[in-house]
Amino acid sequence: MILYYGLVLFLYPLFRFVLPLPAPRWVKWLAGLSLLIIAQKLMWLRLFFGSIVLANVPGPALFLMGWLFMGLFFLVVLLLLRDITSLVLFMARKAGLHTRPLPNTPRMATATVGLAMLLSTYAMWEGIRVPDVRTMEITLPTLPPSLDGLTLVQLSDLHASAMLRAPRVEAVVEIVNALHPDLILLTGDLVDGTPEQRLGDMAALTRLQATHGIFAVFGNHEYYSGYSPWRKGYEALGLPVLENSHKLVPLPGGPVAIAGVSDPAASRYGLITPNPQQAMQGITPGTFTIMLDHRPAGALENAPAGAHLQLSGHTHGGIITGLDSIIAMFNQGFVSGQYQVGDMLLYVNNGVGLWSGFPGRFGVPAEITHITLRSSQNKQALNQ
Repeated sequence: MILYYGLVLFLYPLFRFVLPLPAPRWVKWLAGLSLLIIAQKLMWLRLFFGSIVLANVPGPALFLMGWLFMGLFFLVVLLLLRDITSLVLFMARKAGLHTRPLPNTPRMATATVGLAMLLSTYAMWEGIRVPDVRTMEITLPTLPPSLDGLTLVQLSDLHASAMLRAPRVEAVVEIVNALHPDLILLTGDLVDGTPEQRLGDMAALTRLQATHGIFAVFGNHEYYSGYSPWRKGYEALGLPVLENSHKLVPLPGGPVAIAGVSDPAASRYGLITPNPQQAMQGITPGTFTIMLDHRPAGALENAPAGAHLQLSGHTHGGIITGLDSIIAMFNQGFVSGQYQVGDMLLYVNNGVGLWSGFPGRFGVPAEITHITLRSSQNKQALNQ
């Protein structure tokens, strides 16, 4: 599949941009070869480094590869927009309107490539900068009035890697601790790489502070990075992982159950697959339950199982404006923000970081999510 994606990114600009250029043949050969090398970035990582997740590539090299790859992506987008515009102009001429074809000159080609790389630079900066806090209130009819005002911080898709190193993780931890949350909930894909590669970059997570506890679940990248080593690694970081299990948190306003399920990627390795019924077994009926599930699509099973609020990540919020509809196709329509799924509310987090395989954001900012839970029963009482 990676090969095919790369071929699309190579062939489209080759036939619609490089070959039509009014340039010497050697220039076209060089441009075409460069496109092929950049487009197959993920395949080179797999061939020469063994894995697109575990590849131990130096940060600057990974950043350069990502910048060129994102530049190619935006070049394809600009070419697609140009072709759509050309088609509209062609149809207008057929209809008798006076329009001119778009120019295809070396100057125009240079401007197109320059704009693509400028967009790539912005997308990379937007992806790697320390994210802002997204503050919100979520009102739930299932939240007991005694728990009104409970505060959560959700961190998802941190993706600590050779690109996102210890200083960025430390900055995120400092921001989270300044919020003084009641609970910190981590919804997977915190790391890209083995504990030997990344545990030092994640060391700051040991300093996370929450009044009533910190809980985590694995995402697909924890499985890709090594399930057993990271179970031990998370223990060393003081992050309890919920795997089709739950913890009952006693709070002044009453107990809250924090449940968590494994990720479907577990099936590739013969490990425990998601089971929300098992995760919630033993929870007293009526106990407010927060389900941690890395993938939002699990909401379709978690809601009937009795969860009241599900927190997820995985989609990165769609990554780039316009891609959300495509990403929604692979996630049961859930991409970013709040969704009502039966009696359960689902919140899909944009994520804190990014995966180095597609290392940019455009129009979809990363977030450190600060949630205050409100009881609609309290609001109803005030209105009476």
